[in-house]
Amino acid sequence: MRNSKAWWAVVFLSLLVVAMLLLGGCGGQSGDKTVAYLNYNGDDGFCKLISDEFQAKAKADGTEVLYYDASNDVAKQIDQMNEAMDKGVRTIVLLAVDPDLIVPTVEKANAKGVNVITVNRSLNGGKFVGVYSDDKTAGVKQAEYMAEHLPQGGKVCYLRGPNGANDAANREEGFISTLKQKRPDVQILDETIGAWSGTNAMKITSVWLSIFPQIDGIAAANDSMALGAIAALKASGRQGVIVCGIDAVDDALKAVAAGDQAITMKQDPIEEADATYDLAKQAMSGKMPTEGYTAQFTVITKDNVSQYLH
Repeated sequence: MRNSKAWWAVVFLSLLVVAMLLLGGCGGQSGDKTVAYLNYNGDDGFCKLISDEFQAKAKADGTEVLYYDASNDVAKQIDQMNEAMDKGVRTIVLLAVDPDLIVPTVEKANAKGVNVITVNRSLNGGKFVGVYSDDKTAGVKQAEYMAEHLPQGGKVCYLRGPNGANDAANREEGFISTLKQKRPDVQILDETIGAWSGTNAMKITSVWLSIFPQIDGIAAANDSMALGAIAALKASGRQGVIVCGIDAVDDALKAVAAGDQAITMKQDPIEEADATYDLAKQAMSGKMPTEGYTAQFTVITKDNVSQYLH
């Protein structure tokens, strides 16, 4: 009889262990309330605003966020994405360092059934849904402003974002194609990669000023480069140059108010973060959305900049 009791005790304990393992496995594997957020570079002020708002909204909703910062290193980001998948995360929010090199890892996630949601930056392959600003339209609006304010036979230069960045390419395409269409008399003197950097833009603009006696406008794919161009213009004493930027960062808003920068455009990081979290929440609930979200830009000039100054 004692042997029978001992046998049943062993069976009971075995079943209890199995049940505990199954319950533990459900929490560890599903990641139903966990999302990995892979930021390309925490030093990017605009993208930090997106990630901060995303994490705040997730915290308020009881969602755990595994945050990773690639520091603009694609190899590091690939490792981070693999780590997130190894931890059993089923939904990943991605701001890609490189839209091409990350694709094989995205495809790996696709094969594992991991949901991939991109924000602010698109990819050139893999399956994903994304939240983006309408970057081409931002370039179009820059060109429309230039077209209205440039003198006859005006001459302009363009500060490009980095090669391979879809947002940079779309902004440039919108600007160049629209300006050529609306003002065929305007000459585009040069297009040079500033790679989002104000320091690069200042150096490039200084070179332009030394070789081009006439520059009527400088369009930049973001505000950091626009501000770099303004610094070079001030250092050289060159006046009357129309400078256009994008992003509505605080220093650019101040430059618009002061009359140093003609135009910037606001893309709302809160809007992008909220839309991204909504998509992630759908994905975590088992209903991966099929359509992303497009946020619009707001044009800011001296006429309305007071509404946006802090």
